[in-house]
Amino acid sequence: MPSDLAFVKSTRRFILSVLRLAGIPDEQRDELALVFTEMANNSIEHGCCPTDSEASIGISVELTVGVEDVEILVRDPGGGASNARDLSRALEDAEVAPPVGNERGMGLYLVRCIMDEVEVRDEGNQGTVMRALKRWSAAR
Repeated sequence: MPSDLAFVKSTRRFILSVLRLAGIPDEQRDELALVFTEMANNSIEHGCCPTDSEASIGISVELTVGVEDVEILVRDPGGGASNARDLSRALEDAEVAPPVGNERGMGLYLVRCIMDEVEVRDEGNQGTVMRALKRWSAAR
């Protein structure tokens, strides 16, 4: 997916269609689409620097609907180990809701609240990967 926020909406619609075909109920489908949106926005805004030649690579999105869970992976080209550490730290901070009236910072908090597992990995030259997993037993 190009590293342009304008593409998030159309990719979200595609993901909603896949989740609908997989039989995921409306409420869980909407929550998973919200998680994708927050993960993609974060990856584009923080993992793709517009001055980098790698920014034209965009981000990679994987959605896996399993028998017992659904997994969302978002990979961006940026950052390396320091970016992964910063994002991991931000995820830890996201266990507490941001102050009321805060314009920013709700995305990671929502991802943490909705998903059963959230992690960030540095994959060297492959970039930074954020993985979020929702178990079916918890989703239904």
